Amino acid sequence: MFFRQNKPKEGNKVSQDRYYLLYELFQSISSTLEPKEALNLIIDAAVKITGATSGSLILVDWKK
Repeated sequence: MFFRQNKPKEGNKVSQDRYYLLYELFQSISSTLEPKEALNLIIDAAVKITGATSGSLILVDWKK
């Protein structure tokens, strides 16, 4: 059997940080029952993860 040893890469830290932010986001979303609050949490996390300076979310009512 061959075992491949993965060497730590510099990019792994960034990936771990993003996964942790997503974990925190899911914890926050599951703790609220308010849709507006959940959407704000999602936008805040997306801005952090992507490194953007701001974000917005547009809700469309397709029934109208």
